[in-house]
Amino acid sequence: GYPSMATLMLALWPLILITLGYSTFSSERERGTLKMALALGVPWRALFLGKTAAYGFISLILLVILFGGVAVMMLGVAANAEQW
Repeated sequence: GYPSMATLMLALWPLILITLGYSTFSSERERGTLKMALALGVPWRALFLGKTAAYGFISLILLVILFGGVAVMMLGVAANAEQW
């Protein structure tokens, strides 16, 4: 069948997050800020987990907005159905 919005979100959103996360590390490596952060004593694991948590938080906010919008639309449709 045709892909729904849920299917697109399930397939594309993780790929977008992986791409953004990779570009974050690669751009820091190109600018040299990754070496500076590691030279300051920031553990590699802490740096990775911090960036992962940031993208996870962004993803959570997007999902709350998305599901909140769907809930509001469903409530609006239900309210309109009761008027008829």
